[in-house]
Amino acid sequence: MVAECKDDLASLSRTLSLGVLAHIDAGKTSTTERLLFDAGVLAELGSVDDGTTITDTMDQERRRGITIRAAVTAFTHKGCAISLVDTPGHPDFIAEIERVLDILDGAVLVISAVEGVQAQTRILYRALKRKGLPFIIFVNKIDRMGARSDQLVSEIRSRLSPNVIALGEPVGLGTRAARYEPHSAISEAGRLELIEILADNDEDILDLFVQNESKIDDGILRDAVTRASHKGTVHPLLFGSAISGAGVPELMDAIVEYLPASKARVDGDLSGRIFKIDRGSSGEKVCYAKVTSGILRSRQRVPVSGMDQRVTALELFDRGGTLPVGAVDAGRIAKIWGFEKARIGDEIGADGAVVRAPYFARPFLESAARTKDPRHRGRLYQSLAQLAEQDPLIGLRQDDRAQTMYVSLYGEVQKEVIQETLATEFQVEAEFSPSTIVHVERVIGVGEAFDEAPDPFIATVGLRVEAGPVGSGSVFALEINTGTLPASFYKAVEEAAMRTLAEGLYGWEVVDCVVTMTRSILHRDWANSTAADHRKLAPLVVMDALRQANTEVQEPIQAFHFECPADTFGHFARIMPEFGEILSEPFIKAGTCSVEGNLPAAKVPDLRALIPGITRGEGFLETEFSHYARVHGKFPTRARTDFNPLDRSDYLRQVT
Repeated sequence: MVAECKDDLASLSRTLSLGVLAHIDAGKTSTTERLLFDAGVLAELGSVDDGTTITDTMDQERRRGITIRAAVTAFTHKGCAISLVDTPGHPDFIAEIERVLDILDGAVLVISAVEGVQAQTRILYRALKRKGLPFIIFVNKIDRMGARSDQLVSEIRSRLSPNVIALGEPVGLGTRAARYEPHSAISEAGRLELIEILADNDEDILDLFVQNESKIDDGILRDAVTRASHKGTVHPLLFGSAISGAGVPELMDAIVEYLPASKARVDGDLSGRIFKIDRGSSGEKVCYAKVTSGILRSRQRVPVSGMDQRVTALELFDRGGTLPVGAVDAGRIAKIWGFEKARIGDEIGADGAVVRAPYFARPFLESAARTKDPRHRGRLYQSLAQLAEQDPLIGLRQDDRAQTMYVSLYGEVQKEVIQETLATEFQVEAEFSPSTIVHVERVIGVGEAFDEAPDPFIATVGLRVEAGPVGSGSVFALEINTGTLPASFYKAVEEAAMRTLAEGLYGWEVVDCVVTMTRSILHRDWANSTAADHRKLAPLVVMDALRQANTEVQEPIQAFHFECPADTFGHFARIMPEFGEILSEPFIKAGTCSVEGNLPAAKVPDLRALIPGITRGEGFLETEFSHYARVHGKFPTRARTDFNPLDRSDYLRQVT
């Protein structure tokens, strides 16, 4: 029976798409589980250790005790329909988090009371700030030995943001009886600190402070905290324990008070965004999307990926499961069937397909995958292509001559997960080579090339290549009168040119390149030419133009933040020139020295291996992609998997 959004969850007018983010093992999934339990969605609590949580549905997630794929569920609290998204905490699955950020209204950032601010915590914090997403901080595990409160708040303010406002404090810290005590009133000691934080972000509070100093009504201050939190300029902080449930009721209240739940815009034009793709039991594509305005109806035809596609079925997330519905209102997250040509990042509605630039770096590791049984090579390609569909930042290259697939990755855990998924879900036994660093090529100058009909093809193509702005991506432009050429001809040139840039002069992808078509076939030769002729000729012209412009090979550079006992920093400073460069002056506080700098991604594993030995096991290295930089010395090359348009005779032999 299909419902027309008549269930209690669907009929609520206030909605909130909420993400739960954390460093691995901070208690993110346990917090999600406790929220659902306290909301009445679950009859009993699941356990990460036992593999019984509602959001970790994959066998690998349950065995490994980590979240691999973003999972959606829903609950209600105080009249608000909350779509809850549990995200991965392991850095190898950062792309999964990226896709969720664009559909969230706010987030809960979970931090362990014992471990405090960790590497992934800082990466997630910066991503939330880039997006302008409001978030609450939940300090978890207050019942564990070694849990901290005031010291941890100071650490969060120094390492994340000074605009953190503690709404209460833990009692019985570090014991099984630990509980959370909200501030019933603003203490005199905390009043001035609160006013200073708010005054930096609220002119009304600043004016009141100038007039009355600290004599500002508590109600006015609380309202100011709510306003600033909705804007994402301050971040309320609560303590608790997902295991015992301490502080979780207060966290639920804080979610609907301090994060910007909104009223559904059902009367607007239909719009939405696809952030996840799965396959159903029959192999059909299932899209996860948030409807941001209007109403999406079953059997409706809507623009997706620049073309009309028909919704064949809808399911709304409801109390730990999904409910078949006939329509989905704005503000809700739904599963959609029928969008067989959709991709992650596509917009639903009149705006068509808009794929935004990623917040996180592309994978810079690559591994060769081969089947143990040569007869399964085709199945390996199909299986990896389906996995890449679910994670578009995973790149695939196929070398038919070597009978090998190359997979781009974020890390070794991700490789293990892919290998196990191939074996268990696709029945393909695959072997992966050791991972290597993926470089890129960047155009140095400007190059132009021209090839004319009728030799070797009945086509005429003139192209110019030049560097675009860093991070802009590669684009194709026309400098010809489009009325003088059939659209299929220049579309074929564009497709071939973009594909050719995947392997430049040294075999690496050419990035941020502008390719401009400057000349085309004469009108009198149209009748004898085809789009296929233009598609075959274009790679030769692209390579000739790249030779004229020249390219340089660049390697990924990581920005690092390093902390160690102050008396061990000298050892780190002495070995650092072998790996990279220190860019900041050492900062010493409370016996700890911190410093920042850059180093090539290829050297990070070796440096990590040395740190415990030179810092008595107390050193901490946090890295994050920064930029690409020219490789010093001889440029590394990568074996080609295309028809090698660098060698004209070899290329023509293969394509003609």
